[in-house]
Amino acid sequence: MELGNMLFGTSRGEFSVNRERFEAAFQPLFNIFEEKFPKMHHNLSIYPFYDNHIFIARPYDWGAECDCGYDELEEEWVKEHPSEEDELWIEWCKENDHKLDCRLLRPNFYYYPTGFSLMWYKWPFRDSYCNQKLTNKKLAEMVSDCVRSMEKGDSLYEQT
Repeated sequence: MELGNMLFGTSRGEFSVNRERFEAAFQPLFNIFEEKFPKMHHNLSIYPFYDNHIFIARPYDWGAECDCGYDELEEEWVKEHPSEEDELWIEWCKENDHKLDCRLLRPNFYYYPTGFSLMWYKWPFRDSYCNQKLTNKKLAEMVSDCVRSMEKGDSLYEQT
């Protein structure tokens, strides 16, 4: 994990992503974003938020802060237990966590059919993590499905 991401970023996940592999696989999706949003650069970090029935693409959230109340709970616990043992803190952390819809935990890419999620630090695939391992075939199928959905013009929400 990059130091900046560790200290300030929100990219986390079960599996580390091979940047070169994912950049190559996602190139067709980058291409269609380039067509749809011609004034934008060729990567998803500066494209607008996009959501359809197949996938969500979000740019890196530079201002991501907890919006589920966990940070306030944690701060309160630390104030109330200034000299507690590490074991007590670890137990508290296991029982408490950010809610799944917390702004800090929202993935940059989410694929509805399988629940695949991907988070990156600052731009696509930099210090990236995902929640599922994908074979090359499954990765290609997922990206193709996303491209087809955009070619059809399916969009529930896009922000330009």
